[in-house]
Amino acid sequence: MKKEKIIDITSFKIAFVLWTIINISQWNNAILSAGRIFNIFLAKISLLIFMYFITYNIRRLYINRKIKKNKREIIIASVFFIISFSVLLLTWPGIWTWDDIFVAEYATSYNFLAWQHFFSGLSDIISLQILPF
Repeated sequence: MKKEKIIDITSFKIAFVLWTIINISQWNNAILSAGRIFNIFLAKISLLIFMYFITYNIRRLYINRKIKKNKREIIIASVFFIISFSVLLLTWPGIWTWDDIFVAEYATSYNFLAWQHFFSGLSDIISLQILPF
């Protein structure tokens, strides 16, 4: 039985290249503005970790795509993505509340608020770094 590594080097290299392209191209700064250095550092590292987990899971599914269980996972994930994206397109931005607008506004300047807003802000910052519109 093959022992799994803690970090898959190939997935990390792919994630690092994507992360570098996002940061060097500066396209993520279309909406995000300057903020505190620690908050920017936290957001950049979180984006790298997010990119690693995404590339690792996609690569794992691609390598094991012939296994019946993984075929099912790919189908379920695809259906879930299609449904979620359709709901997003139908409702966004019509369901925004003031709370969401304030979190998005603070996220553009790398500010994190207390408690659940910290994770909402971090999620918004990562999303704005990947797709700045």
